[in-house]
Amino acid sequence: MKSPVPFVLAVLLLCVGSAASAQPTIDVTKLGYDRGSENAPITIIEFGDFACSACGLFARESMPIIQRDWVAKGRVRIKYIPFIIGMFPRAEDAARAAECAAEQDAFWPMHDVLYERQREWTGLGQARPHFEGYAKDLGLNLQRFRSCWDADRGKERIETNNAAARTLQIRGTPTFFVNGARIQGAIPADRIQAFLEAVAAQR
Repeated sequence: MKSPVPFVLAVLLLCVGSAASAQPTIDVTKLGYDRGSENAPITIIEFGDFACSACGLFARESMPIIQRDWVAKGRVRIKYIPFIIGMFPRAEDAARAAECAAEQDAFWPMHDVLYERQREWTGLGQARPHFEGYAKDLGLNLQRFRSCWDADRGKERIETNNAAARTLQIRGTPTFFVNGARIQGAIPADRIQAFLEAVAAQR
């Protein structure tokens, strides 16, 4: 078996420049949050916006199947990179909530609840009370969560992710990079299963 694909988008990008030598190299090692074995032969990198309805659809319907059949079995490693594409209400606040949860090692639980309850908070004039409620439900330290929110300690990380998305010319969400293949949109569960099986068969 070949070694796992490294978290370097040099091997995952569509060519942005006019020549291969001009293709940008983006090391995403320190971007986003990972789930799954480091030795998994398939890597899925998702650029997602928490307020995007298509991202929510994928998270609710396809992600549980990927988690059960691929991640839990050591066959897939997922990296989720939260960014703000700039067209959805409350997206910046949701990303802030996720980053503040990450300070307490709870990014993925907050990721899941933000998508599960997306319809509750998108479009609200003030979504912070909902996010604090989610943090409380997840057992987080509310004082620390509020301190992070007030200081916006995740702002720099999100801005770095936004810059990476611009370099990659990501104009739609969700956008995935799967072992070199760029895919856009909320992939139905049956199609992602078939695609992953095809990728696995090539290794």
